[in-house]
Amino acid sequence: LLLCTFSALAQSSLIERPRLPLDGKWKACAMDQVTDVPPESWTESQDLPGRRGLSGNTKALWVKRVLTIPVSWQSSLTFLHIDHPLFATNVYINGKQAGSILGYGGEIDISDAVLPGQENEIILFFGKDGAGTELDAWSENVIKKMQEDRRQAVGLLGNKDSFYLESRPSSVWVSDVWYRTRTRAFTRIEPQVTLVASQPLINVKARVALYELGGDDTPGKQVVSHEFPLGDLPVGESVHEVAFSAKDLKLWDLREPNLYYGQVVLLDTEGKVLDHSPLTRFGIRDFWVAGNRYYLNNRQVYLTLDAYLHASLEEALKAGITLTYTKHAATDATFIENSESYISTCDKIGMGHIAYGVGVGYGMPDITKSANREGYRAWVNGWIRRLRNHPSILFWVLSTNFAGGDTHTPTVIGKSKHLRWDHIAATVSVEEHRQLDDTRPLFHHQASGTGDLDTGNVYFNHIPMQEVDEWLSETATNGDRPFMAIEFSGAPLAVDYIKNLGDPPRVSYATEFMARLAGDEAYLRESNDYLNYANYTTPRVAMWSYIPFGYSDLLIEQQIKAHTRTYRSMRYWGVPTDLWVFPSTRQHDARTRAAKDIL
Repeated sequence: LLLCTFSALAQSSLIERPRLPLDGKWKACAMDQVTDVPPESWTESQDLPGRRGLSGNTKALWVKRVLTIPVSWQSSLTFLHIDHPLFATNVYINGKQAGSILGYGGEIDISDAVLPGQENEIILFFGKDGAGTELDAWSENVIKKMQEDRRQAVGLLGNKDSFYLESRPSSVWVSDVWYRTRTRAFTRIEPQVTLVASQPLINVKARVALYELGGDDTPGKQVVSHEFPLGDLPVGESVHEVAFSAKDLKLWDLREPNLYYGQVVLLDTEGKVLDHSPLTRFGIRDFWVAGNRYYLNNRQVYLTLDAYLHASLEEALKAGITLTYTKHAATDATFIENSESYISTCDKIGMGHIAYGVGVGYGMPDITKSANREGYRAWVNGWIRRLRNHPSILFWVLSTNFAGGDTHTPTVIGKSKHLRWDHIAATVSVEEHRQLDDTRPLFHHQASGTGDLDTGNVYFNHIPMQEVDEWLSETATNGDRPFMAIEFSGAPLAVDYIKNLGDPPRVSYATEFMARLAGDEAYLRESNDYLNYANYTTPRVAMWSYIPFGYSDLLIEQQIKAHTRTYRSMRYWGVPTDLWVFPSTRQHDARTRAAKDIL
């Protein structure tokens, strides 16, 4: 690890690799068969990035675009970069297949197929469920297990800035830079630079330059520049770690979104520029867990969690929320979702985020088989590299309701003596993600004894407040691992007001439960609408269709009081808690307003 001291230099000119953006309208042709021969007729159009639903017998989508590549690219390499195809894409350049890109995105060298100074035809093929593309074993097996309605589309899920052609030097280029940051011991930046060389090179140096954010999120004044000797480079990929002090730079923090742009410039032995990495936005921060507490930038923090009760991230931040997430880590989440623009907003406003990694779950491929493990590792590598420079990502979540363990007994949760490594998928997923990112805690949704913290779907149904507080105090006082209520309800769920829940006919006992606190008032306040709803004669198809809140003001009053008391207890004991208030047609507005008041 190379270490040097801080030095601030004047603004120097920024140079980036030449690019041709590919976003916009493409000619398109939907087909009812999968083939490796491009169609002759192109009568439709398709916006890319974007997705297209597949209807009827449609099995594939072809898209085409023609553009002129500058003659100045003649002596360099040309790469096609595609972020997050659904589910994979085959690439054709001037009538020849040039390669495939899988769902986690990536790039391919198309130098041998393009004609600089002339018009070039680019064709992309998307097959339903990835048919006709070169899927790895993990992708193929996960897609087979997906629900049918989650498989009825193809296209690109990335943002427009991640879909382009790029000119690169033919001898060596920067393929990835991770701006890893630390504040423990002393504040520093430890860039991890991945290079690819097509020929041996001697005495190569790297210059790392940082820039403040200017107007419109563009690079402003240069604030840091350091040079590091990398030595001789072998043919192929090599990874280099350097480090420098950042004591005079501003930290990214909750509600304090200080951001910088970074760029790595490669220099030969005479100081001639060999390559420039793309500008990357990042923040300087250090987040970790110790015992049952969370620390950010050398101080303990208390995280307030909310996933969906607020209309926008800005509204949530104003209400006091400091941690959010977009999706659960289902096995197929990385295949069909892209939350990077949401995460970028978190970066900009100082909101913490729980990002889903490459999920594991029920029906997943056997991860002990080498082909599946290899495919899973490739997905983790591609997915984490895409996201790990976002400072707002504080946690990776790797599964939903799958990894198991006792998540309800207060003498078990948050206790390291109950750690377990016998759950194969849970353990492997943690190991693989930690190889790519050792700076963030990892956990499984609704699981204990795995990862770096325990989480639970905590629903305090009809539990007296004293017992709720005792339940929490045991974990908070005697636990040595963090605990998070990733799903939480401080009041009974609607279905828990039903007698004979698992053995129909089900009977509404909401009035009887209300009477425990309200006495005879519970019966006196029964309205005709409430009685008609509670004493239905036609059995409901599903137990979750029973939602009595819209028919009883007293029930809503008791719900709000229960939520408020238990949520305050969670806050007091420092447990991040996502307050789940299940919406329905008649009670959603009132309960959501109440939930926001509680938060």
